[in-house]
Amino acid sequence: DDVTKLEATSAFYYAVVLAQKNFRNQVERDFMMRVVCQTCAHKASENVQIKAFESLVQIATEYYDFLMPYMNAIGPLTWDTIKVSSEKVAIPAMEFWSTVCDEELDRAFLAESGQAGAKQSLQLVKQALQFLVPLLNETLTRQQDEEDDDTWNLAMAAGTCLGLVAQVVKDECVDLVLA
Repeated sequence: DDVTKLEATSAFYYAVVLAQKNFRNQVERDFMMRVVCQTCAHKASENVQIKAFESLVQIATEYYDFLMPYMNAIGPLTWDTIKVSSEKVAIPAMEFWSTVCDEELDRAFLAESGQAGAKQSLQLVKQALQFLVPLLNETLTRQQDEEDDDTWNLAMAAGTCLGLVAQVVKDECVDLVLA
């Protein structure tokens, strides 16, 4: 039942910040990530998918250090969603990558400023570059002409994400952007 699934996903979204102990336990983390990814792929309900991708964004914010083992599932899941799903679902899928960029930028800033305890970047954006940049370029061109300039849409989200990607990887994305 999609109503129950939506309520459960919403509850999980709000509980993510409280799940530090659970995310430190690999068995529990694996279970949560598997369920979130399955729920992101639940095409029967856009509202469930949106909330699941919002949960994934929350996980990227709170538990970035634990993402690496799940990126082989998360990467293609987000890219396929951005390519084929409605804008309402694709925007939070894209927001995952913007959030990863923000986290990697924060870590780079702390490391450059010599802050004690600065955490290491997993370089997830750099590793996804060959898939992410062409997708962002393609998505930039999908803007509808009749859309209001002030309305947040997928093309604007792609432009913002591409700007963040460029800040993270610097010159490494130039050839991909120009391709």
